[in-house]
Amino acid sequence: MAAAPRRCIPPSGCRWLPLRCQPCADGRASRLLTLMKTITFLIQADGQVGVFEYCLSRLLRDQLTEVLHPQAARAFGNKTLSQCRRSCKVLLTVLAQQGHADGSAARAAYLAGMQIVLPREALPFSQSKAGPRHSMRR
Repeated sequence: MAAAPRRCIPPSGCRWLPLRCQPCADGRASRLLTLMKTITFLIQADGQVGVFEYCLSRLLRDQLTEVLHPQAARAFGNKTLSQCRRSCKVLLTVLAQQGHADGSAARAAYLAGMQIVLPREALPFSQSKAGPRHSMRR
């Protein structure tokens, strides 16, 4: 007999951000906060956070926080991607290796990403020595 599926109930005090926002007349702030709590709950439901889940949750959190608190939005500077080529290379290398166990597939993914991010740059792929590689969960 198969076990009954576990019923998941998000905790009432989800730890996402200590947000304090003025309630909007149309309830938008409340809906956005509920969305942020739901995202956090879904990511933490299995007790593991993959690279994709982490990146997506950070992106969503930053974007939703900016919508809720535009006055507190961070300015990230005015550097171009070309000026950040080393950081771009490291990020794409790590993502490619996390997403592909095979070295040639990781290299192909890295090169595809570089063609989009820095099409005029010729930054070769090199294996990251940042620790053990784990396949990215999808």
